[in-house]
Amino acid sequence: MKKFFTEFKKFISKGNVVDLAVAVIIGAAFGKIVTSLVDDIITPLTSLLIGGIDFAELKWVIVSAGETTAEIALHYGRFLKNILDFLIIAFSIFVILRFYNKAKANIQKQFNESEQRLKRLLSNDGKKAAAENNGAENAKSAADVENGERKTAATNENLEILKEIRDLLNDKLTKK
Repeated sequence: MKKFFTEFKKFISKGNVVDLAVAVIIGAAFGKIVTSLVDDIITPLTSLLIGGIDFAELKWVIVSAGETTAEIALHYGRFLKNILDFLIIAFSIFVILRFYNKAKANIQKQFNESEQRLKRLLSNDGKKAAAENNGAENAKSAADVENGERKTAATNENLEILKEIRDLLNDKLTKK
């Protein structure tokens, strides 16, 4: 039994489960906001447009209520209201995801541009070092060549660090 609870504790403490719980809570709150928007703002305006009829109470009565029987009716007004709720939620999610994807693409574009600039700098440093090594008349001392190699190595190391940062950012963005 102790092993069971240990496994459960590991499962619950994983980031994905916590993220999912937060998403469900926010989703429920967002659902309440959308329901209020539809019930309190859109439905009254729609009712006004269709002649003051309560939109949510639209129904087709199949069997009227009697002394011993309940009314049997199709409540198509509630159904239409729920479709409207769904469309608003779907549209809101679409707008949020569209914004997220554009922001992610913009970040990726900026990173790619920075990576290209860094590669150009690296290639320029390499050309300078080669020219210094090959120029017999203007030969630099061994210490200067070593400094050039250190700069190139440091720049290569910076490029690797930037790639790692990019990968971490991509992982972080795709997990959210």
